[in-house]
Amino acid sequence: MSYTEIYAVRPNGDIEDYGETHNAWLGAMHIWTKLGEKYHIRGEHPFDFSRLWKSSSVMNEADQWVMAGTFDKVIIPKEQLAIYVQHLRSFATEYPTSNLTEQIAILERAINDDAVQGICFNQTSVNSNPWWIYDESNDDEGKPYNINQDTKHWFLTPETLKEV
Repeated sequence: MSYTEIYAVRPNGDIEDYGETHNAWLGAMHIWTKLGEKYHIRGEHPFDFSRLWKSSSVMNEADQWVMAGTFDKVIIPKEQLAIYVQHLRSFATEYPTSNLTEQIAILERAINDDAVQGICFNQTSVNSNPWWIYDESNDDEGKPYNINQDTKHWFLTPETLKEV
């Protein structure tokens, strides 16, 4: 069964495994489905969330945070993690799943972990790790994504939330 992978940004900028939650279907897919129902935003088929992803301006702030946390290449800085957890907890109370409960427990641990500078996700384990850099020109195994060297990420903050 698939799982949601949670990664930590370390003080040196490397992104490393931090935890995983069971049944990825009950993570981002659940969030997108419930937000689509709540805001009456539908795609052309049941698994088309492209309209929803572009409609955050119609959502309340808590739902914007929760949805933005599911996006590709987003990092939630340590300074914003408590806010994100608060909104995710509220969402999980209204739309409970075991995956979200497990995510919250891992994120709460991260809040109190001095070696965590931020958190990011791979929403489903059935695809490749987005936080690992593969060097196709070399036979080595690659390297961890590093926020100080690599540039394909963005940070979830109150300011960037307005741009989502």
